[in-house]
Amino acid sequence: KQFSTFNPQFSIEKNLQFYSSLLPYACGNSELTPAYLDFEVGQSPVNVPKEWYAMRNRVVFPIRDEAGQLIAFAARKLTDDNPEEPKYINTSTADGYKKSENLYALHRAKEAIAGQGFVFVVEGYKDAIAMHAAGFTNTVALCGTALTTGQIALL
Repeated sequence: KQFSTFNPQFSIEKNLQFYSSLLPYACGNSELTPAYLDFEVGQSPVNVPKEWYAMRNRVVFPIRDEAGQLIAFAARKLTDDNPEEPKYINTSTADGYKKSENLYALHRAKEAIAGQGFVFVVEGYKDAIAMHAAGFTNTVALCGTALTTGQIALL
């Protein structure tokens, strides 16, 4: 996967402000769309504040920490028609977000992981949402990294 970063000032308040501007996103699969909505996936409008400009008109995956606090975003381009443009743009690690210390959907999966005694770790956000939609709620996803010791410590 190709990843790039942008650099908004890290702030929960600013994250919530951007989050509130997201438009509902239907993924194109009637069986998965409810899960996308449940996971708060949205589409960024074209007109956003300058600090979020890199994420405009993309599918946005809100990333929450294990407590459920909104800490970051990953934004995927809607089409693959421009190979020069990065597929994903993530909240910058320079602003306090550490991909290597977070797992997507952990706040949703932790109870099922504890109850079942194991976890499915998948590569991407879309994979985790599909697994949850299929009933495998003990699933988390890597946030654009290889599995790290920080992520293992979370589990």
